[in-house]
Amino acid sequence: MKKSFFLKIIGSYILIILLLSTLILLFSFQTIKSHYIELLTVNLKNICLTLKSDVTQLKSAGDVYALENFIKKTGQGINTRLTVIEKSGQVLADSEDDPQKMENHRFRPEIIQALNGKVGRAIRLSPTTKKEMLYLALPLEKNGQITGVLRASLFLKNINILLAAINLRILGMALILVIFSFLLALIFSRHLSRPVSELVAAAKKIAAGDFDFRIFLKRNDELKELSKKF
Repeated sequence: MKKSFFLKIIGSYILIILLLSTLILLFSFQTIKSHYIELLTVNLKNICLTLKSDVTQLKSAGDVYALENFIKKTGQGINTRLTVIEKSGQVLADSEDDPQKMENHRFRPEIIQALNGKVGRAIRLSPTTKKEMLYLALPLEKNGQITGVLRASLFLKNINILLAAINLRILGMALILVIFSFLLALIFSRHLSRPVSELVAAAKKIAAGDFDFRIFLKRNDELKELSKKF
């Protein structure tokens, strides 16, 4: 009885602690990742806004060599992949690959959004690099008409490595809190189960005919009232 009652209490606390810890960790990991990706999205958007004017001028001048040279140097300098896409979907310049070898981008999700005058965003595998990337695309305009798209992108591999390191620290802190919570639950369970065990022992004594047995609980609750009856 004593062991069973104690195990039921401590078991319930452990289940609650583990359930809450798991939910909090999952929520924390997802929130951190979403927040970090949002920050990166804003950074990519700012990059595109900064370069938009220069890219539009070079594209309008029709100097593909100058445009490609500018995109490659700028992309390498800011460690971000940059791509300029014609309205038809043809790649005009890319900071990391040969535009002639790249397929038509007309139906890429972020390109479709940008050609519709919106800020395009997508997270997917790059057909060129075969790696997961975050894409941000802005429309290029001339005389109020959309003539193409400027796209900036980042590999999520580095992001995932950073997030894994952050998550590992959170997991370590959570483990410490779980251990601390478990110790508190153990102490509280002992505190709750001990007077019940003493009352059970008293009941057995009385059942055996020992009416001189006394029990004194240093509590101020229903269990103390019950001990007075014995």
